[in-house]
Amino acid sequence: LSIVGVNNLQFGSVNPGTNKSVNKSTPGLAGEWEITGDPAAEISFEFELPDSLMHVDSAAGLPCIFVNSAASYSDGTGTQFSPTGTLNPNTCSAEDIGAGGTMTVWIGGTVMPRVGQAGGPYAADVILTVMYTGN
Repeated sequence: LSIVGVNNLQFGSVNPGTNKSVNKSTPGLAGEWEITGDPAAEISFEFELPDSLMHVDSAAGLPCIFVNSAASYSDGTGTQFSPTGTLNPNTCSAEDIGAGGTMTVWIGGTVMPRVGQAGGPYAADVILTVMYTGN
């Protein structure tokens, strides 16, 4: 089982006091991973998500949220799931990985800059763990 990061979740420029969202289906902005594995095995996903992005030069935090519909996976059809918990492994079975042994996972989110938010670049890790379930 392997996982490769294809694209970082990117919010681009944001304005103080104005929330900015990136949809999981927005090419080039949504976080994206490609998973390759045994097409006859079940897998589960689990995200570790930040509560804030951190300013790269200071301790300033930029709050962020990930709603229940913020993630999806696909072998061509697309299935939405909540990134805030472990995906039920029974819903991600052999046919979801696809005959070629690959699938893609995407995530979007929202940043909520305060009115006095410090300018500059912010970053945080979004970690996706993928495991075989043993079924």
